[in-house]
Amino acid sequence: MGEEYRILGKNIPRIDASLKVTGKAVYLHDIRLPGILECKILKSPYAHAKIRRIDTSKAEKLPGVKGVLTYKDVPQIPIRAHSSPHHTYRVLPKEVFYVGEQVAAVAAETEDVALDALELIEVEYEPLPSIFDPMEAMKPEAPLMYPDMPDNLSPSNFPIETSRGDIVKGFEEAEIILESRYTVGVQAHQCLDTHGVLCAWNGEELTIWSSTKYIWAILDKVCEIMRLPESKVRVIAPFIGGDFGAKTGHIETMQAVICAIFAKRTGRPVRLQFTREEEIALTHHSVGPFYYFTRGGVKKEDGKPTAIDVVIYSNQGGHNISGLEAPYIGSGAVAVYKFDSCRFVGYPAYCNLNMSGSRRGYGDPEGFWCSEQFIDELAEAVGMDPVEWRMKWAIRQGDPTVTRLIWGEFAGGDYKLLLEKGAELFGWKEKWKGWGKPSAVEGPKRRGVGVALAQHLSGVNNEMGVVRVNVDGSVEVLSHAEEVGQGIRTALPMCVAEVLGVSPDVVRVSEPNTSFVPRGFGVFASRGTPLIIGAAVKAAKDAKKQLLEKASKVLNVKPEDLETGDGMIFVKTDPKKNITIQKAAALFGRVGVYGVGYEEVPHYNPETGKPLWEKSNAALYAEVEVDIEIGEVTVPKIVLVADAGVVIHPELAKAQLDCSILWGIGFALYEDIIYDFRNQGRVMNVQMVDYKIPTFLDLTEFISVVISDPKHAPTPPLNMKGLGENAMVPVAAAIGNAIYNAIGVRIKDHPITPDKILRALGKI
Repeated sequence: MGEEYRILGKNIPRIDASLKVTGKAVYLHDIRLPGILECKILKSPYAHAKIRRIDTSKAEKLPGVKGVLTYKDVPQIPIRAHSSPHHTYRVLPKEVFYVGEQVAAVAAETEDVALDALELIEVEYEPLPSIFDPMEAMKPEAPLMYPDMPDNLSPSNFPIETSRGDIVKGFEEAEIILESRYTVGVQAHQCLDTHGVLCAWNGEELTIWSSTKYIWAILDKVCEIMRLPESKVRVIAPFIGGDFGAKTGHIETMQAVICAIFAKRTGRPVRLQFTREEEIALTHHSVGPFYYFTRGGVKKEDGKPTAIDVVIYSNQGGHNISGLEAPYIGSGAVAVYKFDSCRFVGYPAYCNLNMSGSRRGYGDPEGFWCSEQFIDELAEAVGMDPVEWRMKWAIRQGDPTVTRLIWGEFAGGDYKLLLEKGAELFGWKEKWKGWGKPSAVEGPKRRGVGVALAQHLSGVNNEMGVVRVNVDGSVEVLSHAEEVGQGIRTALPMCVAEVLGVSPDVVRVSEPNTSFVPRGFGVFASRGTPLIIGAAVKAAKDAKKQLLEKASKVLNVKPEDLETGDGMIFVKTDPKKNITIQKAAALFGRVGVYGVGYEEVPHYNPETGKPLWEKSNAALYAEVEVDIEIGEVTVPKIVLVADAGVVIHPELAKAQLDCSILWGIGFALYEDIIYDFRNQGRVMNVQMVDYKIPTFLDLTEFISVVISDPKHAPTPPLNMKGLGENAMVPVAAAIGNAIYNAIGVRIKDHPITPDKILRALGKI
């Protein structure tokens, strides 16, 4: 990384560490206000039904109940989807589209009273035809979910198909053509801190506390639905115990409107926080289930990829809350390798299942699970080592790539370097015996090895940051920067301190509060580092520029002759000639110095006019051991090598990688939401005892390495990009390839559970 940084690249203590380990961190359920009422939700037992009659009189009479809400009591304005023109999700609807969708709400003195009241609400439903399979949903005879969507196709504001080159010519020139079909299941987020909201009124002003990563989305949507001016509403995010793509604003908005109405009617604060069962039954899940059909062509001699054609059919759920499933799934098919031609078509279909949406990596773990296994199929067809094939045909800087299926140029990264470093650490040359040859055999146990590449976008949209240098020399960053466990509220002060030349100890980040932080988006799409921190870095540079201009008049030099460090402003050629940053800030009077910064993605190549897509990139090697008698899979070794541009905090970066490995193992082998399609598509495993997630006890040896090099992130401020999501993306694909290497049969139905292995081996 070089010696030019004083703070970046060092492991300072996490700013929130002591609060968390001592129990002083305040989460939503820790907030205590006088007279809080508790709220509970009545859920639909039907996958698709109209509410013909609803009687709440008995519930309202129950002692301790302070209010009941149904669709009659709330505005029927839909909660606006992020990236779709089709808005159907309502706070309390007249028609439900999946089992678990909210039907009514009760506010009471205690949760127990509220639960008792739910049982007294009488609802008469008119069941309607339902459909649970995205391919079936696209058939002409399928029941329609929405009259204005005659094909059940869920629209997006982004492309759901793309192509490049002449696909017909590409297949004509191919000497080997393969076709394959993969299926992908559905996963829950399983945040320990479930969705929750607390609302309180002070006169005509509403305060919403929410365990969300997107305070501005809640503000916008609540104001739109309740017809409130923004100046009368503020949203605050306390400590958040995990997100993983769950808390994007839709569920929190539904909770907030319900609680706000109850709070207004009763004059008391109202809280609604989901149980574990409600978290899985009511909220959105990962993308899927979906079908992935792929066809690819290569040359025999060197494996040159000539054409790739992919079609997916994906469940969108009962409502479209995002519209980005197909664009993200498709990225893995066309973004990483130098195919002469490519085509991707997505069919995201409405189905009567939980809503589909973001989960760590948003569509890339799922898409790459399919595409990277198919790459192995192509490499095997030409008899090439899968690592060598990838080294030869992975894209390079400046090559075409996509984000959200929009074409641009690969801004920075070096897949060859990632592969080489990983192969060395893993011992690939020693372990790889060739196609159809396990790396080791001992009784019924077979060992195999696999590899996969990955990429994930590093930021979208724009951000604004404000940095204030106070007259006492302290610094405050005005930023929403929601802390969901990723460490952004430690990394952000480090970067601002680096620019200003002060200690991180004097830099404070404001709480996420819409009353005074600049407008922005949330900490999703790996945008926290390049955009939220990036905007703050630019604001710090603006503040620094003002300080140097003011100090130059005191020191009788030009501003460009000055530099900062250790809390001082000094002359570069004569450091003893200096002034403290505190004194320079005092020269502005009692107001101090305000710096403003603005950062936007993408940047554009000035020569070609094309977007420069920054991507987080990774290569992962996996070794598995499969017991062919019982179908059990263990993962003895994983090596993950990722790039991040300039690494801000090495320990936090490594923690992101290690946790991503753990997530990827769960995604590959364990996690799967089980629906009862004979009973309205009800989710059966709504408790953690029935939904297995991996722990560190499931790991043996794993090595994670972050390569810190500014060349790999040429466009963001300080050359930093996201890391935490992409590291999960290649895990499942590499494990799938390793299982194939071990047993000689490729499992294409996700996740790879023991029964699927035994069935593939003909043992059941």
